[in-house]
Amino acid sequence: MKFFVVLLVIMLGVWLWKRDRASGQDESVKPQKPKAAPPPNIASARPIVPCLHCGTHVDMAETVQGRLGRYCSKAHCTVHGDRPL
Repeated sequence: MKFFVVLLVIMLGVWLWKRDRASGQDESVKPQKPKAAPPPNIASARPIVPCLHCGTHVDMAETVQGRLGRYCSKAHCTVHGDRPL
């Protein structure tokens, strides 16, 4: 009976050893991670400015220029007591 227990332990050890070696080989052939996308070109970024009345950040090309500053709309320019240029 002791012989079978020793044989079973040896077989279990060999099985575990082979399983570890097989998984170790798979790790050496791992697929490479895809490269991250490059960051956007900062030179092509457009400036964003806050509205002088409400503080909402708007693309500078979409703002309304007043005498006192930039606004997100003509309505905010007039409500703030300014005139659009």
